[in-house]
Amino acid sequence: MSVVRVRIMTEAGAAQRSLRGMSRRMTNFKRPLREIGLRLRSRAIHRLDDRPQSWGNRRKRDLAGSINSEVAGDGMSVATGTNLRYAAIQQYGSDELLGGPILPKNKSGYLWIPVPDSLARMGTWPRNYPGKLARTVADVTIGNHSWRGPVLVKAEALKKVRTRAGKANARDKEKVEAARAKRSDRLRRSRDKYARLQRKAGRRRFGVGLSSIYDAAAKQARKRLAKVTKTIARTRTLRGEVQASAVLYAGIRSADIPARPYLVIDESDQEFAAQRVLEHVVGAAK
Repeated sequence: MSVVRVRIMTEAGAAQRSLRGMSRRMTNFKRPLREIGLRLRSRAIHRLDDRPQSWGNRRKRDLAGSINSEVAGDGMSVATGTNLRYAAIQQYGSDELLGGPILPKNKSGYLWIPVPDSLARMGTWPRNYPGKLARTVADVTIGNHSWRGPVLVKAEALKKVRTRAGKANARDKEKVEAARAKRSDRLRRSRDKYARLQRKAGRRRFGVGLSSIYDAAAKQARKRLAKVTKTIARTRTLRGEVQASAVLYAGIRSADIPARPYLVIDESDQEFAAQRVLEHVVGAAK
């Protein structure tokens, strides 16, 4: 809960006696206080709307929509605020309220935050999907922030991805075996060719030149096999992961919420309040 309050105070003596006399000709201060409360509410909503959206368009507007103003029954004060549970931490920050960042209390050890903006605006959490989510690791991008870490996705989607990855890895294994067989065959043909040329030309005169034929063929075969193996290894690490669009929640170890007050009474608000009360008093005195 976060609330600001404005209260009208009167001084003792002549001013108080004069105000008591005028109070018989006017009901109370509800009208100016209502205007003051509406101003505080409007300015609070504007401050919330002006906050930077570095985490994307994730505003549900629940906080802005919950801000209300209420004039006290005696007509001498007005309160503007909200009763949402997270309103205070948005006003004062986690350091002032909790003495540090927000830490997880669940068994996983992570705070799970929605990744899609639409999911964040809906206000749904992993507890709304019992038994339907699976944990894995993937790249996460929310607004201007990117990192790699634990995520929650639909269990069916992860199962399909791993099934496809298993089939693809089996095909890759066949490709590696075929490349190795091709390399062995190329080396065998190179050895046979080298042996034939060596017998025909003679070892002493042409031995060095002919051996380079075998060495070049062997080097080329090794490079081709290494390229195939490297490409397959690189793609294999990505096949078992889900796409970024399938990630529903990302896990973080802690969350530090800075203090960004939206319920504020500044000098302009004080001047506005004094002017409205004065106009009401003068109008009632006429």
